[in-house]
Amino acid sequence: MNAFLEHTAQAIANAAGWKKPQPDSEGNFSFSLEGDLDFTLLSPDGKTGVFLARLAEAPDATSPQGSAELERIAALAAGVLRSRTSVVSISEQNILELHHSFPLQKASENDVLAHARDFINDFSWWKKQLQSNGQSRQSGMFNMPMNFSFNNWFSK
Repeated sequence: MNAFLEHTAQAIANAAGWKKPQPDSEGNFSFSLEGDLDFTLLSPDGKTGVFLARLAEAPDATSPQGSAELERIAALAAGVLRSRTSVVSISEQNILELHHSFPLQKASENDVLAHARDFINDFSWWKKQLQSNGQSRQSGMFNMPMNFSFNNWFSK
C-alpha cells in the first residue's frame, strides 16, 4: 500500500465530507460523484499521482462520422491545452479517457485539493462536450474555465 496515495485519497475525502475511502485489490481509490463522474486515483510508480476517468467509447475512426467526431475532440483538446490540465487519450480498449498527473510525494494537501478540483472540473467539462454528439457549440466552444463548486468541496 502506498502511504502517499492513501493520504491523498483521505485528504480528498475529508475536504469533500465523504467517508474514508478504501483501496481496491490493486491499491487504487475510486470515487463516484453525482452526474456520472466516476474516477480513480492511482499511482503507477509510487511517486506520481494520477486521476483517471472513463469518458466514453472512442468513435470509430474508420467511418466518416466517427472520424469527424475524433477531429472535433482533437480540436477541443488543442483549444483547451493552456487552460485545462487534464489530458484526453484513447486506451488500448478504444475508450476515451481523461487523466491528470501530479507529483504525489511532493504535493501539499492544498496542492492535492487543487489538482482534484481541476480534474473534476475538467472531467465535467469534457463529459458535456462529448454529450453534444458532434454538434458544435458555436457560443463558447472554448469557454474556460467552468469552475464547478460541487457544494463548496475543496474550499480550504
